[in-house]
Amino acid sequence: MWALLPALKNREIAKGYLKDGYKWLGRPLTEKEIVYLKDVIEQGDRVERWLRELGYYDPGPRGKLFRLTGDIAESDEEAEEMLKSLEAELS
Repeated sequence: MWALLPALKNREIAKGYLKDGYKWLGRPLTEKEIVYLKDVIEQGDRVERWLRELGYYDPGPRGKLFRLTGDIAESDEEAEEMLKSLEAELS
């Protein structure tokens, strides 16, 4: 999962380059650069959609479990049990 998170950061950087790249580079972006940056943005969008489907952004126990361990629980109750078990192991 951690290998996917850079795609989200790269997406934000690519958006910045599309918006202000000419200022940073001192020249307009080429068509190839624009196509590449749009592809990076789309990849980041796909990663975000997938993480949302898996519950990564869920504020409840499922999201907390997923962010901490990468484990995906079917329900909040299952996630709470897994989190309690994890806390017990760490104590």
